[in-house]
This record gives sequence, structure tokens and C-alpha cells, in this order.
Amino acid sequence: MEAPNPLALMVEEMKTRTPEKRQIKNLGRTIWQFPSVFDSEFTQQGCEFLAVEVNRVVKEELANIDNDDHFDFLEIGCGNGNILIEVACNHRDNLHIWATDINPTAVENTKENLTLHGLENQVNVSTGDVYSASDIKDRHFDLIFWSFPFVPFAGPNPQEKRALSPLERGLVDVEYKGLREFLSGAKDHLKKNGRLLFAFSFKIGSEDLLKKIMSETGWGYRVLSEAEAELKFTTQPLSMTNDVKLLEAVSLE
Repeated sequence: MEAPNPLALMVEEMKTRTPEKRQIKNLGRTIWQFPSVFDSEFTQQGCEFLAVEVNRVVKEELANIDNDDHFDFLEIGCGNGNILIEVACNHRDNLHIWATDINPTAVENTKENLTLHGLENQVNVSTGDVYSASDIKDRHFDLIFWSFPFVPFAGPNPQEKRALSPLERGLVDVEYKGLREFLSGAKDHLKKNGRLLFAFSFKIGSEDLLKKIMSETGWGYRVLSEAEAELKFTTQPLSMTNDVKLLEAVSLE
């Protein structure tokens, strides 16, 4: 009997959890979760860890700027907005946030959550793939973050080519093409001394492919923080443990 595809199991879990728009909790805050948007409740431990850690980095950076200066933060792949909402709720002064997602429903999901928390004037959200959104094409940022989908293939056969559903695109970056674009375009969008952060899992992701692409685009990395996160299934009698790491890209030039 063929073993179940972990990707298919995760997608089915998200569909089952959110067949229609519903409210969930993120670090004690109520947010909306839309269908066909990456379900942060399913990966709650990892998502909350990243929200706390990105918020910590922003706090440290804000402590080093002048009172009349401002800090520009870009989140790529915002999903339901759980991470940027944590950051925005904690830092309402001197901070402006831009966010993008390739999934238009995720953009609407984030906008509704911003309105729910009175943050709609602090955050600009637009649809786009990596840096392609018109709102950010010509902007430069102090900090860019992406919790990128670190599964490198959609199935057991890496040569398989097929269109991915919105939920699959929240989990899979085929051959890390999106990551390559993220890294190769970063220097055109970072301010001087700007920082580039992203999430990764050496358990689920491909460390070899990560290192290859980073080397080819002129970057190395360091681990800022890490945690184990359990994925709890309701559709199957199983759970998965994932290692979630917050990495910072370090220029090799």
C-alpha cells in the first residue's frame, strides 16, 4: 500500500478545519481565518513562535532609531496576517508595514483582520508574487521577512509538473524558485543596513537546495532562533513535529 503524501494530508487538514470563514486565536488575539488561505491554527505553535520572534527583532531595531525617524517593514506571504498583526499591535509608533501575498483571498483575509484590530491605516496590503506587487516595486525596507513555503516539491516525484492550489502554494515552493527570487531581488529592496529574515525547517525543507541557492545568489545565513512545533491533525490519528527556524540572510559580498 502506498504511503500517504504528507502534503496531501496537510492540505486536507486545512480544508477540514476551515470549510468556511471562521474565527481563531493567535497569541490570544482573535483573527479571521478564510478558506483557501494557509491555516495558522493548524501550525499554531510554529506560527506563534515566528510572530514572537519577528516582533522581537522589530522591537530591537526600533530601539536604535531616532524618535522622528520611521522603520519600514515588509512581510511577503502574509497569509491571514497573524505575524504582522502581532508586530503592528505592539509597535504603533515609528513603524509602517507593507505586506503582500500571491493569493488574493489571503490579501482580503489580512485586510479584514487589520480592520478588526484597528490597524488598517498602519499596514498596506497588496497582491503579488515576492517583490512584484506594484505598491512595493520601488520601495526600500529596513526589514524584509518571509515565512516561505519550504516544501520543495509537490509530490514524491520531483519531476512532476502541475498547477498548485492556493493551499498547496502556502506549503510548497517548487524547486525553491520563489526563494531564489526573494534572495536575488533583496538588495534592490533593502535600505542600507537593512535585514533579510525568513523561516525554514531543515526537517521538512531541503537544506542542500537552500545552501545551493543562497550561495548562487550571494548569501549565507545564520540561525537567529529555533523551536519545535507540533502539527496536530483532526482528520487523521497522527501528529507531526517540525523544527521551525528563523534565519537571517548574510551577504557574502
